[in-house]
Amino acid sequence: MRYGKWMDEFIEVIRLQKSDPNNIENHKKMITLTEKAEKFQPELTEFMQDETFALVYKISIERVSKEIK
Repeated sequence: MRYGKWMDEFIEVIRLQKSDPNNIENHKKMITLTEKAEKFQPELTEFMQDETFALVYKISIERVSKEIK
């Protein structure tokens, strides 16, 4: 759930970055969210051993990839 919330926030930051690339506040949010992602990494690695979680994670990564393009 925590990661899903993070993902939603990150997608919004990406959307704003596309429409307003010079938005300083958005850049700060992106940095904060990136730092959070780094802190999630050890826990994420452990959760990836669960097949259901890994599938949901893969789908969420695809969502982000579509937003970035």
